[in-house]
Amino acid sequence: ISNTMGATKTTNMCRYGALLVAAACVLGVLGSAAGQAGGGGVGDQLLRSFGAFRSMPLTMDEARAQGYRNRTGCVPGAGVLVTAGGGAPNRTAPSLLYYTAAGQLAGFGTRAWGEPPESLEPRFWRETGERGVYEIALRTRDERLICSGERADEVVGDRLEVGAVSIPLTMRDAHNSNWLYGNCIPGMGIHHSYDLVHPSVTNMTWVAENLLPVMPMYNSITQRISAVLINIWNVQATLPFGEFEGPFPDSLFCKNWCDTSGCHFDGASVWSTMHFLFTDPRKNLCLKAECKLVG
Repeated sequence: ISNTMGATKTTNMCRYGALLVAAACVLGVLGSAAGQAGGGGVGDQLLRSFGAFRSMPLTMDEARAQGYRNRTGCVPGAGVLVTAGGGAPNRTAPSLLYYTAAGQLAGFGTRAWGEPPESLEPRFWRETGERGVYEIALRTRDERLICSGERADEVVGDRLEVGAVSIPLTMRDAHNSNWLYGNCIPGMGIHHSYDLVHPSVTNMTWVAENLLPVMPMYNSITQRISAVLINIWNVQATLPFGEFEGPFPDSLFCKNWCDTSGCHFDGASVWSTMHFLFTDPRKNLCLKAECKLVG
């Protein structure tokens, strides 16, 4: 369906957290209370990690050329959902792509199987009409533009919104909005997390249902957004049988935070993740990060 940037031989880092950070293993080959998004575009590409990075279509024309078909009409505030062959998202292919009426990327996300914590539904996870199946989506455009037929200048979009939360587009905005600084993983960036009950730049409650289910990453040089991950509270279909990474016990999931953070999670023992990247991972080397994942 899409192009692959390639794979790399397993390194010590990749062996240690191969499923945790599957996307990082490819590197060698190649406003709400949570903060308002900064100015400028999100990025110039959309990659999804699936063992190796997979390039996702940025326009409706590209999507159709790759075999995607409309699943819905243009839904106000969301866009046109397209899927491979027009079929329903399923356990092995749960990811979602949305486009504007003008054919530009409008958002992305995934479906998941299993009941989310009550505190996260319906704010972030929405019922799909299928029992036990929920979905989450990030919007990259002004919702007023999505079904208007108007075009925008930005390739991916000018914002990242999940529910009523705006994901900061710069690390400075993230700090000013009480996002916690985390580990830098080469190829991805400096992870940040947001505690919905006790937002702070110094600590978290470490309660699973308090964790915002989207974690942004930032380039340590430009300090602009480079990626996001969607975290899931249970086991999903993971690579090589699905599109999620994992499953991870807390000890591996906590590698997204600095070693000194005190990371541990009450209320969840296993996690699955899905990464989306917006910039060239080869330029994201964690050279100026305060902490980073090493071998």
